[in-house]
Amino acid sequence: MASKAREAAEARERDAREQAEQDRVSRLLAQVSACQQAQQIQEYVGKVESTPNAIEWRAFDGDRDAWARWALAIADRLDPLM
Repeated sequence: MASKAREAAEARERDAREQAEQDRVSRLLAQVSACQQAQQIQEYVGKVESTPNAIEWRAFDGDRDAWARWALAIADRLDPLM
């Protein structure tokens, strides 16, 4: 009986380690995704700012400068490196 209990405890510990590793990988992938999204937003804002013909309400909402500040603030909030 002690052997079965020990095996069960070892299996639970192994499962917990595997779950912890899966959770760690999931966090890493989420961080990478957030970083990529932040970079994409920054690039898009740069394009909108450098395109004089960008159409309001299609390429950006409202005042271009205010929108750019808002969008860059969102990028900063998403970026795990900031």
